[in-house]
Amino acid sequence: MRLSLRDFFILQPMISICIPIYNFNVRPLVEALHEQAKEVAVPFEIILIDDFSLAEFREMNEPLSSMATYISLGQNVGRSKIRNRFLLFAAFENLLFLD
Repeated sequence: MRLSLRDFFILQPMISICIPIYNFNVRPLVEALHEQAKEVAVPFEIILIDDFSLAEFREMNEPLSSMATYISLGQNVGRSKIRNRFLLFAAFENLLFLD
């Protein structure tokens, strides 16, 4: 059964969301997640992990730190190490990986 993002927020209170970034502007995605979560009043956190993007993309995504935890890695490490890093920072038991 596929759940909509809204249904997921309702069924899984207190969610940690991992968004790995590599040369991508995530502002629209982060803003959409905030709007959905506000609608159903669910506590959540977003953790953005930048896998050593180009400087122009890091500059685009760093200002999102008011809406999400922003972690910039010093080298390109790949998906599995990003997930391991996320587990170190996640505050909630329910995890959502958006990669």
